[in-house]
Amino acid sequence: MASLANALRTGSLVSMIPEGTTWCGLASGRFTTATFQAAIDGGVPVRPIALRYRPADGRETSRPAFIGPESLIASLRGLVLGIHICPGDRRGPRGEPS
Repeated sequence: MASLANALRTGSLVSMIPEGTTWCGLASGRFTTATFQAAIDGGVPVRPIALRYRPADGRETSRPAFIGPESLIASLRGLVLGIHICPGDRRGPRGEPS
């Protein structure tokens, strides 16, 4: 966490997956906050986003899940990426709102 906090403090952009992995289709995992401690320690803002890959008709699908030799790019063909940007949060070095 110290290395990650330092990278954030020096202006690096970092992507964190709070589930620790991606999930296959309609299921999702339990979020963990461990990596977000680095943002708190670094005193940097967090901008949560959600990515959703769906067919053009908008229904949910498990197609973006890739297994074995299939590439992520191949699994995304024909899908539309939706990005939901959540409100940001800015916390101080000890996690207090700033």
